[in-house]
Amino acid sequence: MEVGRGYSIGEVRAVGLTPGEARLLGIRIDTNRDTVWDVNVQRLRDWLNKVIKGEVLPPELHCLRPLRLSVRRVGYSGH
Repeated sequence: MEVGRGYSIGEVRAVGLTPGEARLLGIRIDTNRDTVWDVNVQRLRDWLNKVIKGEVLPPELHCLRPLRLSVRRVGYSGH
């Protein structure tokens, strides 16, 4: 068995999640894959059920960083 880079979008959708929801839960998605493996779907479903029951916590979201916003006033003349 080879270590993968993430679940395919089809595998994520098979458990009832959108790719955005999966990413929020810390599930890696490999957009290069288009195969759906039953073993991956079952593994993902088991993990998701454990998260729902509170037996397992999803990983912390390290990918979310605070946004830096620069405020630019359009049409402001300073008066």
